[in-house]
Amino acid sequence: KLLLIPLVLIVSGILISSIVLKNYSPQNNGYSKVSEIHPIPITLQPKNTTPQALDVPWADIKNWIKPEHNPILSPTEEWEDKNVLEPTVLFEDGVFKMWYCGGEKCALGFATSQDGIHWDKYENNPIFGRGKGGEEGTVRQNNVLKHKGIYYLFYVTDSKDMYVATSKNGIEYKKYPKPILSHDPDSWDINMANNFQWVDSEGNWFMIYESQYNDGYALWNMGLAYGDSPFKWYK
Repeated sequence: KLLLIPLVLIVSGILISSIVLKNYSPQNNGYSKVSEIHPIPITLQPKNTTPQALDVPWADIKNWIKPEHNPILSPTEEWEDKNVLEPTVLFEDGVFKMWYCGGEKCALGFATSQDGIHWDKYENNPIFGRGKGGEEGTVRQNNVLKHKGIYYLFYVTDSKDMYVATSKNGIEYKKYPKPILSHDPDSWDINMANNFQWVDSEGNWFMIYESQYNDGYALWNMGLAYGDSPFKWYK
């Protein structure tokens, strides 16, 4: 439930509200009682203005424009075959970093950019999968999260299960040997796919993931999982 405590000030056309959310921390496969509330300041910009944090020509969250340079990444290397897809992008120290799937038998590639439009592929791609980093199979539906200086790569293999690998530099990965989430051929999640993870202020891990249920035709649903760590998850 959402608890709203209105605190409204109008200063120079800017509306500032204070919203507090009940924090939930799932334990023992359920929801625990709320222990804390965290204030979240919300600032609404005056109409027809662009936030300073997005002070670049193409950054207008209301009006989207495709850059002239599209597509910004295309298959140009032999290992990529005819496909580059499923990117994760992080912005660190003034540099955009992209991890992406390449090739029919997906492996992980890495690229960097100064503006988010012009990308330079890492010279030693692929960096993970197809025998790299201890992963002999495919690396698809990847998502990269950086937490406390460590990059966590979540991905799905040919087994249809989800794994995680870790890296200190975002390029050299080491696979955790056991799947963190396994598919269930007798349930709705027989084939795991795209996924997104995050960590709350108390160190609880959460994940939303897609999975396929095939009953003569493909049906896709989304599930929630939570974990004590990036290596131990519960549905």
